[in-house]
Amino acid sequence: LIDNGHRVLVASPSKVCCLDPIPFEFQIKDLLKAKRVDEALGLLDRTTDSADIDKLDKIKSLRADAGFVLFADLRFTEAMEHFAMSNVDPRELLSFFSNLLPSNYTYVSKRATEAKASIRQFVDSALQQKLKGSDEDTIQQYVDKAKNCMLTFLEMKR
Repeated sequence: LIDNGHRVLVASPSKVCCLDPIPFEFQIKDLLKAKRVDEALGLLDRTTDSADIDKLDKIKSLRADAGFVLFADLRFTEAMEHFAMSNVDPRELLSFFSNLLPSNYTYVSKRATEAKASIRQFVDSALQQKLKGSDEDTIQQYVDKAKNCMLTFLEMKR
């Protein structure tokens, strides 16, 4: 076992393995991609010094990222809980509901790249990926859930 401070080399009679550290930021992003939100938040908390003046901003940003991951997974209630604890601009979420916005609404979403479609199209696409198909009743149930969660979020932000 050799540790030079940047990587660890482990040798056995038949092979040598090199272990390179992965920066915490990459690990956190990988956990989010895998929808392991609580683990990502825990890792950020454990690896950020409590005296770090940017810690609260990092946590709020991670909460926003987590919200978008959960929203894309159609877990709207959980997503809105994270959005409520984040620094997300509510207009980013309103962009998902383009069919409900005034025709002169001009905000261009910076984060919600999927928001170019209506919430119905977004849900249908997500269900196609998640369930490999969907029916109109299921789509409408998810759309209604998304709308209700969005209303609750907006009332909270008011």
